[in-house]
Amino acid sequence: VFISYRRQETGGWSRSLANDLDEKLRKDEIFFDVDSMTAGFDFRDTINEYIDRSDVVVVVIGRDWANVTNPDGTRRIDDPDDHVRTEVETAIEKRKLVIPVLVSNAAMPREDELPESLRKLASLHAEPIRDVGYDADVDRLVEQIRKSRDARTRSDAAAAAREGRTTRAANPKEETRLLNSTIPTA
Repeated sequence: VFISYRRQETGGWSRSLANDLDEKLRKDEIFFDVDSMTAGFDFRDTINEYIDRSDVVVVVIGRDWANVTNPDGTRRIDDPDDHVRTEVETAIEKRKLVIPVLVSNAAMPREDELPESLRKLASLHAEPIRDVGYDADVDRLVEQIRKSRDARTRSDAAAAAREGRTTRAANPKEETRLLNSTIPTA
């Protein structure tokens, strides 16, 4: 799970979410930049590598996500070198499951507020995470992540079976279950 966020806008929410996902999923499955990146490595290369390895990209969106500005007053999201834009564009291009997570009573950005390369984001179903109900909201997000992983694993196993190759699930029992669920019965 890759967590994309604007540090100055949703840093606290994102840190809490990363900590809770670490507890509810496996810690080594969460990419949170300040915990996961090594100093001196190229940002774009690292982002590409981690998004490649991720099944899910969680985009934490606060009230000003699309309108945060650079020192010159231009919107950061309009800058092709904006890190958040790069992360979301990469996830969309790589056809990853992108889950917008709305915090601080944020609304989803409208299509006309986004650069062309990010407009798909506006049509995605979002999960709200609220102050009141935080634990239940995080549990619901974790369940969505698990469901998407299960669906992706079944899809990968079915494709592998069609192509005559094998896949590796997290454990042998799960691999057998997934492969059996993709084999047609007579």
